[in-house]
Amino acid sequence: GGYAGGNAWSANSTNGEGGYSFLDPSRTIPSMSEARSGYHAGPGSLLVIPAIPGCGCNYRCLALDARRSQVACICPKDWKLDSDGKTCILLDAPDTFSDWLIVILFLMLVSLMIAFGFVCVLLYNRYQHRTVGLVRRKMISSADLQLNRLPVASNNMLTEYNPNYEFAGVTYTLKDLKDIPRNQLQLQKALGQGAFGEVYQGFYRQRSGDAVEMPVAVKTLPALSTHEAEVDFLMEALIMSKFNHPNIVHFIGVCFDKHPRFIVLELLAGGDLKNFLRESRPKPDKSSSLTMKDLIMIAIDVAKGCNYMEENRFIHRDIAARNCLLTTKGPGRVVKIADFGMSRDIYRSDYYRKGGRAMLPIKWMPPEAFLDGIFTAKTDVWSFGVLLWEILSMGYMPYTGCANRQVMQLVTSGGRLEPPTNCPGPIYGIMTQCWHPDPDQRPNFKLILERLGYCGQDPDVLKAALPVFNRAPSQEKDVTIMRPGSHDHCIEVSKAAADYLIPTSLGPNTIGSTSSVDRLIPDNSDSWETSFVIPHSKSTQPLLPEPEYIDEVTTSSVSCETAAQLTNYEKFFRPPICFLEPHLYQNL
Repeated sequence: GGYAGGNAWSANSTNGEGGYSFLDPSRTIPSMSEARSGYHAGPGSLLVIPAIPGCGCNYRCLALDARRSQVACICPKDWKLDSDGKTCILLDAPDTFSDWLIVILFLMLVSLMIAFGFVCVLLYNRYQHRTVGLVRRKMISSADLQLNRLPVASNNMLTEYNPNYEFAGVTYTLKDLKDIPRNQLQLQKALGQGAFGEVYQGFYRQRSGDAVEMPVAVKTLPALSTHEAEVDFLMEALIMSKFNHPNIVHFIGVCFDKHPRFIVLELLAGGDLKNFLRESRPKPDKSSSLTMKDLIMIAIDVAKGCNYMEENRFIHRDIAARNCLLTTKGPGRVVKIADFGMSRDIYRSDYYRKGGRAMLPIKWMPPEAFLDGIFTAKTDVWSFGVLLWEILSMGYMPYTGCANRQVMQLVTSGGRLEPPTNCPGPIYGIMTQCWHPDPDQRPNFKLILERLGYCGQDPDVLKAALPVFNRAPSQEKDVTIMRPGSHDHCIEVSKAAADYLIPTSLGPNTIGSTSSVDRLIPDNSDSWETSFVIPHSKSTQPLLPEPEYIDEVTTSSVSCETAAQLTNYEKFFRPPICFLEPHLYQNL
């Protein structure tokens, strides 16, 4: 740049206004780049000396005066002059090779670290898997060894060796259980808590490519289980795998490759029989969907399953409505026997000589079972009689209002459950035959099936009405025990009655008639309290207190125990839970 011409002078003069000077500082020496507007007043001149090559400069030579007595080297844009004053160096020139080398080395180092960590994790997992596998194989081998040795007799007590549990004389091991690949099993939702762990509803594909899924119930054994629970779980799987009958829950297979372990069973969507009966009770404003024919068919289904077990010399030991499941609640229902937990315990040598605590269904057990520890096929016959009573009472609790030790005293003294309301005589006759004190005199299940079949064809039996309930019981457990103020309202049981007293039959007007408990209710009473005098038992065996299932403890015999104070709603109807005094049985 240089001077720029200014405006023409307004006066008649040869000179115009002063111009402006511009110097580009990027191409000049900083000391010479100063420019001011109007710095020079008056005429001026500009000497332009172009930069030229030479002078020993790497790029160009710049004259600092008109005579070029002083020169300086300059460099192009983005270059700078080196310390020698002649060489040009590129400004901020990146070292491309060095940067890429650093990046590559860093990536290689990270990759090596990742690979090393992966190898370490892989080796650790392999070590853990091998260690856990050895432990589990040792555990399974130990459990399998116990299963193989279970049928061996003990010299301490003959009843510890029970041939009914040898599965037709053949010893079975875990290898006989059908293994289900875990990836073909899908759990959907929890159904409830079982004896070992959660029970789930799920779906099972028989082959990995199948589109059809079978609904199943899956019993689980969690990883943190005791060795005893492990053996029990395996034993239950072995027991259930041996049955193949339409009235026994179908065993599908097991997943024992790792924890949690699974037992896969068919899914019975109808729920348990006890709750089904309670839900189906007729109300004053609503009749039941069930008929007497339906109740008989339910009993026949259970009897068929029991007959199959009896023919295969197997004892269930806990035949009850709570342990029977239904395929559906609607028409076409099939009842199946489930829950073989009590049967599983027969393999333990300490069951008959318990040093700890065990849960026993006292209200469903005959005297020889809870007093002497004797379990035979006729034990299940007695239990079936109580189950039949549950069916005809629409799911009522047997011996309601009595504790288990009272029930033991009552049963050993000859007392029995009274017939449920509107119970046909022939069906109650089957019950009393099942409750015969002499096990040899009780019918087998083949005979029970025959008699139930006759009942299902008897018009007088089929037209019997079901009991009507104003409301469902709010409690399923025994209610509060109250001691009476006087023995006037006690049902006297003869103190001369022998253990296992043989009951005698009722008169023709007794079946379905007003019970002995009704006679104890004061007129216009707002509460209902009944009491029972139970004589001293002649047995020296330990008695077992607690509801429905009872912990075994040693205790003395009980004389006069009290009955229950029933809730206020029960004054509106006569519940079918009364007991027959021994002197009422005649000619059975």
